[in-house]
Amino acid sequence: LARQQQVYTAITNAHVIQATNAPFQLQTHDGQVYAAALVTPPSGQNRDLSILRFQSHDRTYTTAKLATASPRIGDRIWSAGFPSENGDPVEDRQSGATKVNLGLHIINAQIVQILPIAIAGGYGIGFDGGIRKGMSGGPLIDRAGKLIGINGVHAHPLWNTPEMLENGTIASEALQQQINDYSWAIPIEFVKSYTRE
Repeated sequence: LARQQQVYTAITNAHVIQATNAPFQLQTHDGQVYAAALVTPPSGQNRDLSILRFQSHDRTYTTAKLATASPRIGDRIWSAGFPSENGDPVEDRQSGATKVNLGLHIINAQIVQILPIAIAGGYGIGFDGGIRKGMSGGPLIDRAGKLIGINGVHAHPLWNTPEMLENGTIASEALQQQINDYSWAIPIEFVKSYTRE
């Protein structure tokens, strides 16, 4: 998300971090692996986001351009991430064994819902592209290539379907059906609040 001299700020979902243990590592697109420090979230924030920081002394990385305009229903977007299961089978040329390719997936999608009150965890952008398990923490990008949100909830989850809104009310039956049918991202406005010192 950001760079200050040699220190980079990255973001993912809190549930991704909770599924593992420190010490944390972050791998960049060029295959470099860096030790990453978990940053304490801002006071009063209870969203499904975690901030990591790492230092690169000899390499420079491009940071995301954050969207300034609010997304709208009907906007074409792209969602990216690394699925953790059901990847494409590929044959290993050396061993002849079949392996699963779980590389980067980019999904072309459309925004179908913008909630005035986010689902618990901060999820407020619903889209029709089917992100898959393991793509949590990936970017939601607009036509201009700007970051508008962070993936985190895929359609038709087997369990832990969000039912509460951030204001503590229960989602209506109609909204609950939409929550189940769409993939969800945390809007960039909430992400920006996590990156402020």
